[in-house]
Amino acid sequence: MLTTGAEPTSPPIRDLQMDCQQPFSSLSYRAQVRRIADLARVALDAYPLSGLRVRLQAHLFNTTFRVVAPGGDQYLLRIPRASQISLEAAHSELLWLAALREETPLLVPEPVPNREQSLLTVANRVC
Repeated sequence: MLTTGAEPTSPPIRDLQMDCQQPFSSLSYRAQVRRIADLARVALDAYPLSGLRVRLQAHLFNTTFRVVAPGGDQYLLRIPRASQISLEAAHSELLWLAALREETPLLVPEPVPNREQSLLTVANRVC
């Protein structure tokens, strides 16, 4: 389901209690990925999917995970660094993808709305 052109309502915010004794930037690569994987699982709770397998694809500017549902459907979950993109810019990117998919012959990913029909889900870490 696409909601192209729809103005966002406030995206659902999901909080994750985590041990934040070390700043993210001082963590090893593996520790950074573990922390972001925890956020990914929290974010995925906003979607009407269960039994998901989550596998790291890349951890650079953005962290991306391949998400596979039990029936074989596959998704890509992108988690940008909070300091790198505003919520407005992230939502704009998703609307742009939806419009490209709907209005052009280009093969682009389809943004998937969460349970609240928002294209953007926010998962916060709470230290």
